[in-house]
Amino acid sequence: MSEGEMASLYTHPKVKAFISLSHGEGFGLPIFEAAGYGLPVITTEWSGQTDFMFCPNKEGKVKPHFARVDFTLQPVQPEAVWDGVIEKDTMWSFPIATSAKAQMREVYKNHDRFRGQAKRLAAHIEKEFEVTTIYNKFVTLLIGEAKLKWLEKLSNVKTYE
Repeated sequence: MSEGEMASLYTHPKVKAFISLSHGEGFGLPIFEAAGYGLPVITTEWSGQTDFMFCPNKEGKVKPHFARVDFTLQPVQPEAVWDGVIEKDTMWSFPIATSAKAQMREVYKNHDRFRGQAKRLAAHIEKEFEVTTIYNKFVTLLIGEAKLKWLEKLSNVKTYE
């Protein structure tokens, strides 16, 4: 699907939440996109999405901004092992069905509250995960803060685009 088609799904008035009950995500791009559009998310607190699904609440405390589904951690099944991708000794999340159903009901019942959380999270994502911000963090990790400042001074620019 095109970016526009995906955006139309994330913003369609009949779509009330994004649900992901996967075993694990490298980063969780579909979850990130849905959250970036301000769509409430129902998922586990495990794997890649934990990098971006928390932000300060109205009081400034960092909290989860999604409907959390309970899960158990269990070893990856032998038939799912894929050398170099899904390693033998890793763990997967196994969402608990009753918890997933309860969270879906909760988001449906209290949609305004979850929509408010989702909007705050979307604003946080827009600020903290802006392309230039992420690029600068990446470059800093690779070459160090001092070299980044030196490159900025040398090229007479403040950010990389």
